[in-house]
Amino acid sequence: MFSVTALPLAAFVAVAALASVASGAVILGFAFGKESVPVQYLGTVSGVINIGNMIGPTLLQPRVGRILEQRWAGEMAGGVRL
Repeated sequence: MFSVTALPLAAFVAVAALASVASGAVILGFAFGKESVPVQYLGTVSGVINIGNMIGPTLLQPRVGRILEQRWAGEMAGGVRL
């Protein structure tokens, strides 16, 4: 896992554009799944694809939390970490 403290605007735009284009793969996954299975399994394949889409965020959130904890300088304001 890595984090970037300062990112030039051009690099951010490039990364955001790449992420946006890659998001289209989700729709392609649903279309491919729908066309690849018999009608009686459409609900099952949709569920499997949704599970796959949610594994990434499920694994990413604790890692982001760990990075935030490591970079916390101990500052508090109104009982909230800054």
